[in-house]
Amino acid sequence: MKVVVLSCNTNSLTLFRLDMMKSFQKRGYDVVAVGDEPQEKWNDYFQSHNIKYRQIYVHRNGMNPVSDFRTFLDIKAVLEDEKPDKVFAYHAKSIVYGGLATRCLEINEFYPMVA
Repeated sequence: MKVVVLSCNTNSLTLFRLDMMKSFQKRGYDVVAVGDEPQEKWNDYFQSHNIKYRQIYVHRNGMNPVSDFRTFLDIKAVLEDEKPDKVFAYHAKSIVYGGLATRCLEINEFYPMVA
């Protein structure tokens, strides 16, 4: 069983979602954290918590449709590769494009978290 936690801000994964990811692990899930910062910067941190980290392209404040389409394609590619059972997303762009990607890939358990 695998869970993907999808965010447009890697720092918020570490500050606000680490407890949630550890809780998933206690329930037997493999956890993949997905954020916007380079894997080289975060791999060691997440590996120390037995969490896999993947980077996606996202311009958090931009409104360029081409840039946003690239974000959608990156999210879709990560989900295709990881084949999660559940996807938890927070932040506007990860919710919108993560929701579309899960729909395209027929991942039935998508949980948007709106603050």
